[in-house]
Amino acid sequence: MVLQRSLRTLTTAMGSAVDRALLATIARQARRGQGRLPTESHAERLRRLEAVRQRYATDDNLRDAERFFPVKSGPIQVRETAAGSFEDGAAITDLAWQCDAAAIDPEVGARIDADPHNRDVRVRWIGQPSSGRPVLALVHGYLGGEPKWEQKFFPVRRLRAWGFDVALVTLPFHGPRKDPARKGAPKFPSVDPAFNIEVWRRAIIELRELTVVARQRGARSMGVLGMSLGGYTSALLACAEPTLSVCVPMIPLASLADFSLEHNRLPGTPSQQRELHAALERAMAPVSPVHRSALIDHERIIVVAARGDRVTPPSHADRLAAKHDARLLSFEGGHLLQVGRTRALEAVHERIRALGVLDAR
Repeated sequence: MVLQRSLRTLTTAMGSAVDRALLATIARQARRGQGRLPTESHAERLRRLEAVRQRYATDDNLRDAERFFPVKSGPIQVRETAAGSFEDGAAITDLAWQCDAAAIDPEVGARIDADPHNRDVRVRWIGQPSSGRPVLALVHGYLGGEPKWEQKFFPVRRLRAWGFDVALVTLPFHGPRKDPARKGAPKFPSVDPAFNIEVWRRAIIELRELTVVARQRGARSMGVLGMSLGGYTSALLACAEPTLSVCVPMIPLASLADFSLEHNRLPGTPSQQRELHAALERAMAPVSPVHRSALIDHERIIVVAARGDRVTPPSHADRLAAKHDARLLSFEGGHLLQVGRTRALEAVHERIRALGVLDAR
């Protein structure tokens, strides 16, 4: 027992050390790719955040998810490209389609649409056409999104063995949706809260469209599992898409404001930082999974934390689970060095089976 406790402590410490190195890398990438906050007074920053809140965090936007995250009716025209086969013989198919959702702020929308590399939704589907199996959408973290790497990092083999087809989603401005000439970090998330709101809104609409595409391809149902930035996005999807069979945010970001405060991204004195934190939290509410209510039953939400996580600490998972009265699981490792993840995934599998997600047609 003592040895087991010592090993768990060592595993957590190792995971934390790797995460600190990852945070340093993220900070360097962000400085290269996104720059710093505009040089302005504390009062000006508060006024800017309040303007964003007034523009986006209206009662209608917060109350009516269908209005804020609209999905097109009718079939979606999808381009399919064969990309080989998985190790179990399943077909790998790259899907692409255009999301025509208009931005709330046309000026911000024009900035999003100006990048031709980002215009297509991109999903790698691993499974036989018309298999009738449920599909699990996998949403990557910050700096990720290259399908060939996500195919290795996510437990695709395990999920296929459980009975899922798998859909590897690329978030806006990541992976093949990032301008290859761009140096440093992706455009999203950025230091501009209005841009972040519009891009997250677009990402959720794209994922809602994926539920339509999944039905078109014969999938029995669609669930979602996301890590880190993808954990935030998957939790937000549960607040917008009532047909999800299951939602599994792993090592999730829960609040951009919390992350900014925890990692000293907010300028000023400690009291000014707290003011900015509160203002940013209010401004981001329309795309926040801790401010919106889930549209699926709380038993279908399973949150997974890493005890050694220093990027999105366990407090983020705790906050998400508390908000949605969700089941909370954990493993010993860190954000990147995910030692113990397999045991946590087996607990997730047990829960998914109990929900009947994998039952035969």
